Amino acid sequence: MTAAHQSLFIFFVVLSLAACNMPAGPFGVTPVATRTALPEAEASATPSPLPPSATPSPEWEEWLPGFELRIMAMWIEGLNAPVDVTVVRIDPEQFAFRVHYSPMNPGEVSNWQQRLGALLVVNGGFFQTNNQPRGLIFADGQRFGTSFDHHGGMLTVSGDTVSIRSLAQFPYQPEEYFEQAVQCSPMILYPGGFPNQFDDVAADLSRRTAVAQDTQGRIVFVVVDEGVASLYLLRDWMVKQADLDLFVAFNLDGGYSTGLELKVEERSLSIESRAKVPIVIAVYPR
Repeated sequence: MTAAHQSLFIFFVVLSLAACNMPAGPFGVTPVATRTALPEAEASATPSPLPPSATPSPEWEEWLPGFELRIMAMWIEGLNAPVDVTVVRIDPEQFAFRVHYSPMNPGEVSNWQQRLGALLVVNGGFFQTNNQPRGLIFADGQRFGTSFDHHGGMLTVSGDTVSIRSLAQFPYQPEEYFEQAVQCSPMILYPGGFPNQFDDVAADLSRRTAVAQDTQGRIVFVVVDEGVASLYLLRDWMVKQADLDLFVAFNLDGGYSTGLELKVEERSLSIESRAKVPIVIAVYPR
């Protein structure tokens, strides 16, 4: 662990203990936004216990230094069997994150990867039938859409700093500017790893994509390809995986939009989106 990561870990410990009284934002950066109390419906919940995985999770596989892949298992009670969960963990000190938006030329994630030549492409946030974003995005400094109002999460990139924040706690302010950003909803884990409560729609079964940040500041993408995971199940699974050490997480677009394309030299992994998406998050070597 680098000195920067050690300092970051200490900060997370303090943040988790301070919880709602902390004046600064995630990763020691004070946002321009004003912190507000969490809505009662979004207060932390006690995670439901899950059965142990049928098979042990394999170890992390390093594709590049600071770029790791792990295929884990999520137990599905109705199937009485596990399904695969693809987890990619990336050190933002070694890799750059960009948001790409093309309402006139959407594509499957494999098509996006071919266009961009990125190491990793994953689907982004919600979008409307005319491919306009639901929520706010910044793509290479250009702003599109309208911010969610006191709900959902936001991944932001400013210089070398990549962070995730809760918009219920730190609402977006119009004067804020980011090089890259994407919003989506709902939050899955509030800062400190506290699980969110959801409304009834979270019980729907679907393919899932989520983005998280661990206590060392690494960005973690989580994808469930099979359409059998509810947000409740995904949340409880993420809480249960103590070795992932997740600090904060929010949901990205799922269902037909879920997709992840990974290509590093001669190695590749493809979870194809079943729809053309206009918004993606891409990762590049620095």
